[in-house]
Amino acid sequence: MLALGAGLFNFRDRLNQKQVPTDGVIWRNEPGLGVRAATVETGSPAALADVRKGDYLIGISTTGSEPFEVVEEAQHVQIYLDQARDQVSQGAPLTLSYWIERRNDAGDTVLR
Repeated sequence: MLALGAGLFNFRDRLNQKQVPTDGVIWRNEPGLGVRAATVETGSPAALADVRKGDYLIGISTTGSEPFEVVEEAQHVQIYLDQARDQVSQGAPLTLSYWIERRNDAGDTVLR
């Protein structure tokens, strides 16, 4: 009976939790190189914006344009996603832009 009660409280808590915002990317720290997209979920906001596996995240803007704030750690991305969620919940438009660096297969050409 006690387990059933605990299970009901757990279920209630899960229903009341706010969803964690995501861009659909698993960002990883690459020592000496920066923050790299390890995976990009198909159909996610990032995929729709043409972020690809292997791209490096240089900066993020919450204004939708420059200036970009430099992103040095993968865990910092969540801070910007939370800010964007808060903007939307207050009725402001979603304005989140990524500054991406993409290298060719040889690694000698960079597109930003």
